[in-house]
Amino acid sequence: MSNFLDWEVDLLQRLMELRVSFVDSIVKFINFTGEVTFFTILLPIIYWLVSKRVGFQLAIVLFVSYYVNVFMKDLFQYLRPFQLHADRIKSLVEQGGYSFPSGHSQHSFAVWAFLASVIRKRSYTVFTILMIIGVGFARLYSGVHFPKDVLFGWFLGAVIVLIASLVIRNQLLSTLTNRIWIATAISIPIILLPLYHGMTNGRLDQEGAYQACGLLAFSILGHVWEREKINFVISKSWLHKVFACLIGLVGVILIKEGFKLFLPEEAIADFLRYGVIGLWTIAIAPLVFVKLRLAATKG
Repeated sequence: MSNFLDWEVDLLQRLMELRVSFVDSIVKFINFTGEVTFFTILLPIIYWLVSKRVGFQLAIVLFVSYYVNVFMKDLFQYLRPFQLHADRIKSLVEQGGYSFPSGHSQHSFAVWAFLASVIRKRSYTVFTILMIIGVGFARLYSGVHFPKDVLFGWFLGAVIVLIASLVIRNQLLSTLTNRIWIATAISIPIILLPLYHGMTNGRLDQEGAYQACGLLAFSILGHVWEREKINFVISKSWLHKVFACLIGLVGVILIKEGFKLFLPEEAIADFLRYGVIGLWTIAIAPLVFVKLRLAATKG
């Protein structure tokens, strides 16, 4: 991956020459809609307010995409355009980590396309296409990715959605027992973290791999706890939904930022911190909603 095509650099330079402040502001916002942070806000909103089933499935899709992207980036260790060609390309936004593949493009494809496969409405499909293309263009316009990064990100996102759709269509998730779910959760850090360390050398985004594994493992554990002990039902009252969402998101922020105050700056701490976020989102927050009568229980 050390080689590059001249036309890619030429394209990025031409896009950079078209920059104007108004478009720059729009592109920066579009960039935000492709970040993991944005999706970790969107995901619980769907889970708490719209559909538990779709929300949990989306969590698996997003967190798998997160791990795969970090793994691929640290495997190839391909520098970004503004790093390789500092004399020709200037970054519009601050961006660390490696370039290939584009995480924003991959996650946008995975999330929006997965939701499109569930919603199946023409208007939403059009929205999905616009979002995917928009984020991809924003990454090129910002000078933080080569075209190949975006294209391969889309490819990985498509593969993840295809596999997820096949699993869901065949109702494989609903056939899994609690023991299998728990075994899967325990296996995630045991298998995926040694795989990451064994195959990557740079480890520039090591914390990302630990965060993804923590989110995956603890979200699955939360799923088992929630469906066995809580089994909350989303309220039909929009007032209840608004209060529940506010409480839930405040909890996410407190965990994400508050745990930094007493946890060490180590990758394993990121595993724990993001694991608690997953557990809070899938199980603890719904329990709080039920206790506060912002949601009911089924059965």
